[in-house]
Amino acid sequence: RGSVRSLTSVLLRQALTLPEPERLAPSDACFSLRYLQEVPLRTQLAKHATLASGGVLEGQAGCCGGLLLPFFDASLANRVATLYAEDLLGAGATRILTASPTCKRRLRSVCTSVDDLFTLSCVKT
Repeated sequence: RGSVRSLTSVLLRQALTLPEPERLAPSDACFSLRYLQEVPLRTQLAKHATLASGGVLEGQAGCCGGLLLPFFDASLANRVATLYAEDLLGAGATRILTASPTCKRRLRSVCTSVDDLFTLSCVKT
């Protein structure tokens, strides 16, 4: 029986082209931290990138307002995404690097300084 691995754990085994000299704020995929006990993105990226100080929600699998929330309450989803982006960028970051394509979409709806690991793994150097 095999173990469940997230896309993040697979992508981090590849060479990524990270935006430099940007100060990145890592944003974990909440499911991966909560249910797969994945190592936080900050820990996995520490040797590869310049990271800003952590935000309040980092490491707590903070919610970006994604998944089903926009369908139930779009206003609340936008408020959650805005507060989450402000928390991440408020720690001195210039860009958010998320492990979740859903969070990339939600955060980009309120903030333009967002990249995701999947996109960066597809960039050829």
